[in-house]
Amino acid sequence: MATLEHRSNKKFNLLCLSFIFSFFFFSNSTFAAIVITNQTGTIKIDQPNGQVITIQPGEKIPTIPSGSKLMLINGSAEISATEADTATLLISNGTIMLKDGAKVKEVMALESGDAHIEVLNGSVQVVKDDGTVLNLGEGDTTSAPALADVQRTRPPGADPVQNVARQKDAEQGLVGYS
Repeated sequence: MATLEHRSNKKFNLLCLSFIFSFFFFSNSTFAAIVITNQTGTIKIDQPNGQVITIQPGEKIPTIPSGSKLMLINGSAEISATEADTATLLISNGTIMLKDGAKVKEVMALESGDAHIEVLNGSVQVVKDDGTVLNLGEGDTTSAPALADVQRTRPPGADPVQNVARQKDAEQGLVGYS
């Protein structure tokens, strides 16, 4: 009996060790370093390995590795970097550096294409093209003028007034049109 109980404990310990090993060994491929939520627009991602992907609203968001550069082309999204990871959010007049759990919300205005950025969690550093550095904390905001390609990404014949109303409805949680 003692031998059977000893074997059972040994199996349990081995199972626990293999679980712990699997968790740490596969953690880099299982968990995203960069997290995108509440996405209503198109996002371009330049990964550190050189791969460039574009994610449309409603598409499955792939695992995004630390060190990626993201650009919101239109719409809005919340972007965060998990602890000990970094991301660069490209804006028309500079970059926003996210790290250590920082989270921002970026909204592109449909009328002008200007970007409005709000820090939702932690702090970020904004480095403008002219060398100006802004340190923003939770609740702080900044803006950036339209990207050069914004006009090219709007579908031909799209009514900006109608799109603004749809974006405002989406931001307020109103969905569905008759």
